[in-house]
Amino acid sequence: MLFKAAVFFLLLSVSIAAEETSAGNVSDSRKVYCFRTCFANLVLTSPFTEGNLVEPMCPVFAFLPACLYKCDRRLMQDFTISNLDARCKLRESRIRLHRPCMDRLLPDIFKSCSKSCQQETEKSDSIYEEINAHCRKINCRLPCVVTELNKRCKVAGNHVYGTYAVPFLSMMTAMEQNANMRQALIGLPKHCGPLFNVDSSGEDLAAMKIDWEDWKKPRNFQEVAPRDTTTVPIPTSTKKPKERDEEDFEQDEELEDILSEFEPDE
Repeated sequence: MLFKAAVFFLLLSVSIAAEETSAGNVSDSRKVYCFRTCFANLVLTSPFTEGNLVEPMCPVFAFLPACLYKCDRRLMQDFTISNLDARCKLRESRIRLHRPCMDRLLPDIFKSCSKSCQQETEKSDSIYEEINAHCRKINCRLPCVVTELNKRCKVAGNHVYGTYAVPFLSMMTAMEQNANMRQALIGLPKHCGPLFNVDSSGEDLAAMKIDWEDWKKPRNFQEVAPRDTTTVPIPTSTKKPKERDEEDFEQDEELEDILSEFEPDE
């Protein structure tokens, strides 16, 4: 009798554990799709996809922390996310030094860059392709605007880039400790790779396309064949970059390396 009772309670505990694991998988699946919603909205509301470059840029990013918190409340303890708005405004404050020059030249520069990137404005009924098309716009317009501004307004372009990069760098830092955020990038539309520091060349994007196509419909992620998440390179250093003088920005080779990743299609 005691043996039967022991077996019964053992089977019961295994069943409960299995149910909890299943519930955890569903919860993680919802988090993955929730994060994708945040990523997608960050791309779809980008100031570099509009008819004119929206300024200031920081209010455009203001939705992001709350969106990420909704996906995973643990991120409320992540300083890089909770302090995103303050760091964005600090970066953007440097643009004021070049405001007279930018007010005079930026509209024409943005118009010229938008025209040269006209092939990036294709529309599609597919949410996956719409996100991909927006990323293509950004990949073409961003380096163009930065380069032309630097030519005519000293280092103003660097400050524009530094401001725009804040939310993306914040998320990449947070991903070091959040597996669901990293998994959310699997199957990322290929033209979005440079924005999220992802090398998509080794990814079979077509095989994962359905996940982004249905990004508003969470489902059990177990339905998708397991993927090697090590293909998503995550920065390993979280050291705060030191402040640099204006002269340093003029020789900013690191910025040139980053911008070289944003190569428009031929």
